[in-house]
Amino acid sequence: MRDLFEIAIRRTPPGVIIFDPNDRLLFVNGEAATIIPSLAGPERGVAAGSFIPGKIRRICQVLRANSEKAPAPTLMIFTAPNGTIYTLRALLIDEPARTASANHVMVLLERIVERHEADFAKAQLDYNLSVREIELLKLLCRGLPNKEISEMMFICEYTVKDHIKRIMRKMGVGSRGEIVARLK
Repeated sequence: MRDLFEIAIRRTPPGVIIFDPNDRLLFVNGEAATIIPSLAGPERGVAAGSFIPGKIRRICQVLRANSEKAPAPTLMIFTAPNGTIYTLRALLIDEPARTASANHVMVLLERIVERHEADFAKAQLDYNLSVREIELLKLLCRGLPNKEISEMMFICEYTVKDHIKRIMRKMGVGSRGEIVARLK
């Protein structure tokens, strides 16, 4: 369950684009406005609202074509010219009774965020941490509370707190969150 929580908090807000039944652009949120230029590539020098990349238009067409048979979201994963990986999901957002061609389409653009693992060997050298402190740090970075860390390391919670205070002092930070942020 913790892994799912970590995934959820690492997600960036989605870009949202809405097209009317005639594929005219109705809405672009701020996140989509920042993503669209990177989808177009460096050769395009246009504003986000005035240019919709072909990939977005194509996913809308695929959704409408396939939705007559079985209405389901359409998904596309691709790499933008700048190397960032995105998912595009297109969904019909009107009444189910209407035909797919008469529905509005919402496209969600999401950047796939790679998980960055902490370099514990570098942290050990940079902050002069002991092997035991690194062991605790690994558990702390997994988001475990003091009680679980104490059980896994076979030490009492007070010792866990002392280790964390010592690690914070060595790293020059003031909280558990800052420890994790400094490592990632």
